[in-house]
Amino acid sequence: MTQRPERRAAIRTSPDMRAHRFSQSSMISRIGFDDDAGILSISFRDTGTYLYYDVPAETFEAFCHAASAGTFFNELIKDRFRYARDPERRRFGPNA
Repeated sequence: MTQRPERRAAIRTSPDMRAHRFSQSSMISRIGFDDDAGILSISFRDTGTYLYYDVPAETFEAFCHAASAGTFFNELIKDRFRYARDPERRRFGPNA
């Protein structure tokens, strides 16, 4: 069975949320985006899920097609948007 490339198209998981998985990223496992609220959910492999507020839809789309999820996050998300840990998600990893 062939593995799908990391840059596959975003898929719709519910009427209000789109999602994308990063199988090759060592930092980020998946992202989700609520178009109505402008909330980007990022699931980090080691530290859990965080919500980023007032993110434009275009940023989510670009994130889905980024060559490196970690580089995209560090250069275009980190320290640019208000964020909070997702209160409904458990933290995973050695620093949980």
